[in-house]
Amino acid sequence: METFIDRLVREDVLVHDPVVKAVLQGQPQEMAARTVRHRFLRATGLTQLHIYQAERARRAEALLRQGVSILDTVFEAGYYDQPHLTRSLKQFIGHTPGQIVQ
Repeated sequence: METFIDRLVREDVLVHDPVVKAVLQGQPQEMAARTVRHRFLRATGLTQLHIYQAERARRAEALLRQGVSILDTVFEAGYYDQPHLTRSLKQFIGHTPGQIVQ
């Protein structure tokens, strides 16, 4: 994902938007949720939810690489259950939790 984002920045496809940066840092914005949604799509080509899911998958991967158990990772990263974690990691990271642990 990092390589993809770097390429988008170099090709000026990815636009810097301070609202997007602020929202990603958890700072509330005084504008309609719909406006924030549109600015995310325009600046990144992704929805806010998609970015959140990718970040959560990266966090889960980091936890697993640090030796945290799969079940503890499910809880710590905020997944519903182990299959939810597995689907997310396969989609965003390309590996299952078991593959990451190994």
